[in-house]
Amino acid sequence: MRLRIRHICLILVAVAVFLACAIGSDDDRYYCTACGLLRLSKFRTCFGYPLAKSIRYQETEYHRLLSSGCGIKCTHQWRPFYWNHHRVHPGESHIPYLLVDYGWSNSRLNLLSRLEDPNMLATILTSLDLSDLFDMRHLRDDGAAFDALKAVPHVTSEEEWWKQYGPVFVGRMPPNSALQWTRPTALPSGIIKRDLGVPVR
Repeated sequence: MRLRIRHICLILVAVAVFLACAIGSDDDRYYCTACGLLRLSKFRTCFGYPLAKSIRYQETEYHRLLSSGCGIKCTHQWRPFYWNHHRVHPGESHIPYLLVDYGWSNSRLNLLSRLEDPNMLATILTSLDLSDLFDMRHLRDDGAAFDALKAVPHVTSEEEWWKQYGPVFVGRMPPNSALQWTRPTALPSGIIKRDLGVPVR
């Protein structure tokens, strides 16, 4: 009797070990190259095949400014990404530094909250390249403009700032058809117009 119980226990342990090895978990990570929203998926796997899956969305500062500050919605263009080099799936690229919540990019995005004109804000945000890890093409031109933005609105007005530095951002990136206005705008800056719901410069 004891021998049979021992055999049953050994079988149960073997089954538990087998299931522990066979059933695992994995995740997929995507960011929108148009608006900067993150889509994070977690799912259980059995012998490498996905089972139950859960999806959640995570807002970045870039997305918050674009959707709330500019009144723009997005139909989304998803790209797979990884956070660090320890967990990389085939086809993934590193998340752009513009979408992380620390470092130089986050500091610059925080400065944009000084602007009240949604057209100025939208023009600046859509001039940044979310398909590039570090957007080196624009970093040199942006530096002086963002440094000067620290003086708005106490030392200089946003209109004066835009008159000097607006040309740095205008027309730098082609319009993205995934971005659409959710409200009419009075166009105080005269930079972005409403054309069939798609913001263009």
